[in-house]
Amino acid sequence: LDYYAIARAAQGPAAIAAYTSAIRAGAQNRYYFERGNLYYDARNNEAAIADYTVVIKAEPRNTIARFNRMLAHYYARQHEQAL
Repeated sequence: LDYYAIARAAQGPAAIAAYTSAIRAGAQNRYYFERGNLYYDARNNEAAIADYTVVIKAEPRNTIARFNRMLAHYYARQHEQAL
């Protein structure tokens, strides 16, 4: 089953659910990253931060995940963590 294709075709909560299923089936960083983006778009900053953190732990040099996590911290009014 190609969860990534299903999630990319879905929108909003359906896409989040598809990425969650993909993560349960076999976590890949891109699933966490994409789900983090969806959470960010939905203004669920805490969930976005958690997903971006998983990506950063696995890929410390992933500057896009770091930048996105910084934005999520900023919009969650966690300015110290955003730095």
